Amino acid sequence: VPNFSATFMLGWSQSVKGTRLEDYMPIDYDRERFRNLTNEAVAFDDVDEEAALGPTPGAMHATMRASQDSRVCVELFYVKYCDFSGAVRYLVGIHELGDQPIPDLVQFP
Repeated sequence: VPNFSATFMLGWSQSVKGTRLEDYMPIDYDRERFRNLTNEAVAFDDVDEEAALGPTPGAMHATMRASQDSRVCVELFYVKYCDFSGAVRYLVGIHELGDQPIPDLVQFP
């Protein structure tokens, strides 16, 4: 979690413990889509059926709130899986879209 704090420049004194990823999404539509994607696991009545499907990957675009209420466009890559106890978990990666190369930019050798 220290890398998340550093990336979103929250400072070392501000803890992210106990917060949810959607707490950093200022746009209602993004929060709702993320909740819907992560709540799909609850739709399964039998956790064994979920585990039999294996890890399920997905992705979505979102806007996240960074320091001083600035907004960052990101891609969220996630994998839904069952842990050894049968609980549904998510592993989420964040890729900032602002670091894309500009196609019209002239590159020198």
